[in-house]
Amino acid sequence: MGEMDDMERLYPHSPDVTERETSDGGFSKGWGMHFIPMEDTIFDIHGHIQLQSFEKADEVLRSHLELVRPLNISRCAVCSPMMVRPEDMPSPAVFSVDRLAKPEELAPYLELMKRCGALDLMVFLHHANPDVELLRESIARGACGMKLHNAPIMVEAADPEIWLQDDWAVVFSEIERKGLPVLWHVTQRLSDSPYTGGGRNTYWKDGWKKGVAFTNEDLLQIYLKVVGEYPGIPFISAHQLHIGWDRMAGLLDRYPNLFSDTSIGCQVNEGDRMYEGDIRAIRDFFIRYPDRMLFGTDSFITDMTEGDSVFDEDVKKAVIKNHIRFIRQLRVPLDILQKAFHGNAERLLGRPAGMGTM
Repeated sequence: MGEMDDMERLYPHSPDVTERETSDGGFSKGWGMHFIPMEDTIFDIHGHIQLQSFEKADEVLRSHLELVRPLNISRCAVCSPMMVRPEDMPSPAVFSVDRLAKPEELAPYLELMKRCGALDLMVFLHHANPDVELLRESIARGACGMKLHNAPIMVEAADPEIWLQDDWAVVFSEIERKGLPVLWHVTQRLSDSPYTGGGRNTYWKDGWKKGVAFTNEDLLQIYLKVVGEYPGIPFISAHQLHIGWDRMAGLLDRYPNLFSDTSIGCQVNEGDRMYEGDIRAIRDFFIRYPDRMLFGTDSFITDMTEGDSVFDEDVKKAVIKNHIRFIRQLRVPLDILQKAFHGNAERLLGRPAGMGTM
């Protein structure tokens, strides 16, 4: 009995399983004894939205909500298109600095969020566009934070220390004053990642052709310098910073305002199960840092149809399921499961995970 109690403490079942031990005189004791803890709902902290036309915008959003609702996702935070773009945007992957986007081009997205009620918008600023006025206006109209991305710095061979300059200090100070989060894609792994569909040397291979000499470690240290200078900003590190759990633990211990999402690196494909050693190690991490991990998928909402998997509804649904499956396989206690799936996001963004309507 002692061994069974220890297992229940380590890998608890759903609370209703325990309730049936005594409820109704124990009539249903043992029924559903294998049920694992289930989250109330899911808040996806990391998504993107980009529309070519707003004529059918409500229809596009409604379609996305219909896709994610059966997966128990009730709210999503999505990044606006990057506020620097070419005259004719051919795909979401373009980072060219052909033209600074105008504030009014962001307004339709903010209006969409207001009508939808189930989506929140993060303002996506290019490193060459520290537009504090755009940020202020967007926050006043309901934006929930800011998204930053180092891919353009890698691709364009820009100065990675640009984030430490005075004009960005004004932007970070404004975000800190508002107490809003910054979701930041900081680094990029060099290896292939077939399990997540990732290719070799993404972004880096373009920058190296232009003479890029800085490294992932350089980008990480600049990011950490910003994190340390603005303790009032919750910094959400996209894709776990492409570092391992041990190093991430050290950073979380050092920076109380540092967080991570689970997008891309935290997936388990259908029919797969993580190795027991990996489950134990990652499970211990989530239990040690219950308030620091946020569920995210990096999925896309768009009306584009270019044949890329990012636009394929079936592929998108499968990837979202893979992210959910990862956390569920950890078998963490219910309170920690709730925090990772929605509680931490609700706290940082100040938004309830309840589903709105179109």
